[in-house]
Amino acid sequence: MSYLLISIGLLIWGLICAIQDMRRKKINNLLTLGLFFIALSYIFITGNTLTQSSIGQAIFGLFLAIALSLPGYITGNMGAADVKMLSAIAIATNSNYVLICFIGAAVSIAIWTLSKPLWPKLPSGVHKAVPLMNPTTGKALPYAPFLFIGMLMATLSKALLTSA
Repeated sequence: MSYLLISIGLLIWGLICAIQDMRRKKINNLLTLGLFFIALSYIFITGNTLTQSSIGQAIFGLFLAIALSLPGYITGNMGAADVKMLSAIAIATNSNYVLICFIGAAVSIAIWTLSKPLWPKLPSGVHKAVPLMNPTTGKALPYAPFLFIGMLMATLSKALLTSA
């Protein structure tokens, strides 16, 4: 399969997860576990991840995803769906992609949190559509939207490195 098509598919999946998380602060297991088992099946059939990385890269990516997300889960800053989402990303891609996703999510959360003064200025439609994204409440924000931004960063970095 073409890397471009796989990348687009992963981004659409990530966007769907992000939208669910922004609206309900929950992600359907069919999405997270679905990608995980599709990617795992693909590995068993072809010997590569969906992005054509090695099994070793997928396994290292999975360990990295768990190591990076488990502390957030234990402290209550991440939900189980977030851990499953990052794990599915790992099995579908590789450790570099996971690391860029995680760093991109962390940076985007920091920027969003610093933009608290902008939230009241956003249109009321935004407040109604995604009230859980309100950075002024002091509550933990949904993680998947920020992980999606990390996915965009990982995909763009791969595209830029490939074209150079």
